[in-house]
Amino acid sequence: MKTQEILFRKTSAIPSPNFGLFSLYKYPAKFIPQVPAFVMENYAKKGMRVFDPFAGFGTVGYTARLYGLDYELWDLNPLLKHLHFLCEIEPKPLDKSLVDKIKAHPQEFLPNWRSLSYWHPEAFLPMLSKAWTFYHQTADEHTKGLLLVPLLKLTKHFSYADEKLHKLYRSKHAKEKVERLLKEDYQGLFFGMLEREIQKTLQKLSEYQTLGPQKVKSTVKAGVDVLEEDLKEPVNILITSPPYLQAQEYIRSTKLELFWLGYTENYI
Repeated sequence: MKTQEILFRKTSAIPSPNFGLFSLYKYPAKFIPQVPAFVMENYAKKGMRVFDPFAGFGTVGYTARLYGLDYELWDLNPLLKHLHFLCEIEPKPLDKSLVDKIKAHPQEFLPNWRSLSYWHPEAFLPMLSKAWTFYHQTADEHTKGLLLVPLLKLTKHFSYADEKLHKLYRSKHAKEKVERLLKEDYQGLFFGMLEREIQKTLQKLSEYQTLGPQKVKSTVKAGVDVLEEDLKEPVNILITSPPYLQAQEYIRSTKLELFWLGYTENYI
């Protein structure tokens, strides 16, 4: 059999691994989109259905839309359901007064987490509570979708968690960061960063739209119930990356985010 070396980054129309939704959020062991794109370009046909049983961030689903392919995604981490919704959102601007509304919002939601004070200084909790209460209470799915990644990023930034690592780790670097923030106008910084991150999300959504995603049928199943699932419909192509040998560490890497999304300690 004749073999040929392939440089995946140069085999598809996707400009770079950082283009559009593909780099919207830092996620452990993420596929570069050119890998599933190479498979779909060379082996898929219209009407085929793609399956990723260890979907993680959901790159296979985002890519399948570019080729007009139906798909099914599974993952142990329920964060997939929240992140995947982003590919269905239109990049239309939000109300300019949104951040002001969040600032004035009541503080009602806090994670039911025994370790909350270990990961967040008490001073940061009021502004985090305002933002996440607004997120959980808004009925506007478009607003909710555009707030998701900015809030996930800011929640980790305003914590003792190390943002550079793909695990929940309280590092010396993160502690120094928090000490600096506490000496500054951290509320002004928080809401300023929120506004900028919303704009970044809109930009990433607009980039993704330039690739021409199509309306397709998709099924997304995420969380512990996936362990008991069976495929209800046949699939033609399976594209996935090897799962972690220690699922405990995989979930732990997004534990802080899952608590703020409202998941319970027992569930996590």
